[in-house]
Amino acid sequence: MPDQRKMKWRILGLCAACLIGCMLNDEALFAAATYVQNARQEQKSSSENVQQPRQPVELHRLSGAKDVMLGKPPMVADAKKTAIQAHPRLRKRVALTFDDGPDLKYTPQVLSVLKKERVPATFFVVGKMVQKYPKVVRRMVREGHVVGNHSYSHRELTKLTMDQLDTEIKLTDALIYRAIHKKPLFFRPPFGVIDEKITAHLTKKGYKMIPWNVDTLDWQEGNSSDDIVDKVKKDIEAGGIVLQHSFGGPQIENTVKALPRIIAYLRENGYEFVTIDQLYDIQAYSETGKP
Repeated sequence: MPDQRKMKWRILGLCAACLIGCMLNDEALFAAATYVQNARQEQKSSSENVQQPRQPVELHRLSGAKDVMLGKPPMVADAKKTAIQAHPRLRKRVALTFDDGPDLKYTPQVLSVLKKERVPATFFVVGKMVQKYPKVVRRMVREGHVVGNHSYSHRELTKLTMDQLDTEIKLTDALIYRAIHKKPLFFRPPFGVIDEKITAHLTKKGYKMIPWNVDTLDWQEGNSSDDIVDKVKKDIEAGGIVLQHSFGGPQIENTVKALPRIIAYLRENGYEFVTIDQLYDIQAYSETGKP
């Protein structure tokens, strides 16, 4: 009798696993379970339980090669080989981009401002946040915005193995696909930190690395909404890619406050608001379907 009970529970367990696999509708989600569990274990056992600070401000600055590219992820040795190339249609166009979301507090506020102002944007979302709030991602697409991959757990990519890197991206792709039925081709590395090896690896898989050339520094504690607006006024140029965030600490409240003023300033100065795919006239999503 005990053996029959054990067998019964084993069968139920297998059925549940199969059901979960079918619900997820993607092998990457199911296969990544071990990785996610290990990552959580690693975070718990680490002596540094607080969130790691972002890279120093110097890493978020332009290289100055504006004739070659529109900014680049910092830490790239050769911008000409790794950054997206400039396009003649970039004149007087600007792309607003928002990293690290979605959440249920700041991302909906950002979306509401964009909707009111009728401005499209590009959101680089973190997989674990998509897992929690898929409805917010669906809202992004429904309201005319583009969604890109920003990794699953926002870890510094250069500290990961290639297998870990692939899992970070595949899992996020699968979660985005489950939310909006599209596989993103745009990728922005966490903290903007990347190297040639990773860039070559991801480019071969069809991803397009998306940098920025206007860093509002809205994530920095102490930066007011005035500071954020001033950064845009100082650094904006034709074909500008503006980096902001839609999730983070309480300072992101200033991002929301600054956004209508940024939009008003850019409009007054003749800028057209576009998404990244429109900026470069390239595809934002894969035509092959599932990840």
